[in-house]
Order: sequence, then structure tokens, then C-alpha cells
Amino acid sequence: MEDAQYIFSSFKHYYDIDLFEVQGELDWRKFKAYLSDLGSKTKFKEVMEIRMMKIPKDATEEEKENIKQLKKLYQLKADHGDIENDAMDLAERQALLKKQMAEAEGKEVE
Repeated sequence: MEDAQYIFSSFKHYYDIDLFEVQGELDWRKFKAYLSDLGSKTKFKEVMEIRMMKIPKDATEEEKENIKQLKKLYQLKADHGDIENDAMDLAERQALLKKQMAEAEGKEVE
């Protein structure tokens, strides 16, 4: 995952949780809840804000260039489908696979 370093450092900074130490112990649902509630002063949230940032119409040329450089620095390399697949937990992946197999066989999905 491209954002792993930002997530790891943000968890350590905000929650004092070392994700390497709790690997295999931290429930996926808890991880997702913690991730969604990270404080705005964490690196991960900062990166997300940069990615979503719109360039203000009244920005100077220098400000526009700075924003463009930051956006380029933090842009994701993977395509959107890869990102969504990485974010799914095992149950979600299994359900998606079951649906895809059923569709391929022309069956209705429960």
C-alpha cells in the first residue's frame, strides 16, 4: 500500500500504536475505525488533504505551482481499482468473488 508509511507514522503519533507490534492482533474493524478518526495534524490526513485540495482561483502563480508540486509529490501510483481492492477485508473480497463467479455462470446472486 502506497500510504503505509504515512499510516504507520500517524498511528504512532496519534494513538501511540506501533502497527508492526500489533500486526495480527489488531482487529481489521478497529483498524478501519482508528484510521477514519485520525486527527487532522497527522501526516496521513495532511497527505489526504493535499490530494483533495482544489487550487483557489485567486491563488498567485507561485501558490498554484506549490500546490501542483505537492499534489504531484503525493499522488497515488496505483489505479483506483487496486486501491479499492486493497481496502477490502477478507469477507468483502470473498463476497465480491462469489458475485463475480455467479455472474460469469449467469446465476442470480443472493
